[in-house]
Amino acid sequence: MPNFNEDVVIKGHDLVLKHAGGDVMARLDENGSLTMHREIAGKAVQVLQFAAGQVFGVPFTLLLVGAEQAPGTVQVRGSIVVKDGKNEERIKLDGDKGDIILSNADAAEDFEVATGTDVAAGMVMVLGEDGKLTPCTSAYDQSVVGVISGAGRYRPGLVFDRGAEPDDHRVPISVMGKVSCRADASFGSIRVGDLLTTSHSPGCAMKATEPTRAFGTIIGKALGPLTDGRGLVPILISLQ
Repeated sequence: MPNFNEDVVIKGHDLVLKHAGGDVMARLDENGSLTMHREIAGKAVQVLQFAAGQVFGVPFTLLLVGAEQAPGTVQVRGSIVVKDGKNEERIKLDGDKGDIILSNADAAEDFEVATGTDVAAGMVMVLGEDGKLTPCTSAYDQSVVGVISGAGRYRPGLVFDRGAEPDDHRVPISVMGKVSCRADASFGSIRVGDLLTTSHSPGCAMKATEPTRAFGTIIGKALGPLTDGRGLVPILISLQ
């Protein structure tokens, strides 16, 4: 086996490692992409791939671990940090504390919106007989499902039931956490701690003032005030 005491430089070619049978077990190409194989049932199977490059001018980085015949496991001592394009931390898996830290505020689930319905983030939505959502239009509506996530400074940290492809007919409804909600204070000024329900103003919440009607219609608790008019109010989602 050769013993190298200095850097080995290969220009214009790939570095390929093969086992005695001739199968490629590792390849490092001139673009910096790395693939590794292992022998499974007498056949060399790719179990790791790292690649970086551009597709239609858009840079990408790819890491694949495992194969159908050899499911992959990634073990990290420490933490895993995911950053966005601005190099800001968005997700952290803290290996020391066992915490999963998300920079965004709420957990949401995608629901289908009724055809032809104009919606926007922050709207209060109710469920129709067909199982599709429309903005609320009446007070104390027991068919309320929640608020469309993404308004104001809050963004969903988790989104459930989202397909692989974008769908303009589905919206994320906040089911837990903090969200900005459209509200109308003409039915009563909203103070911190007030319970909110649906209102006659399309897509807007209002302060719940009738306990006997409020059961089953509460959206959440106000985390900020709205003294008059319409506006966004931060709330803690708590359907009840």
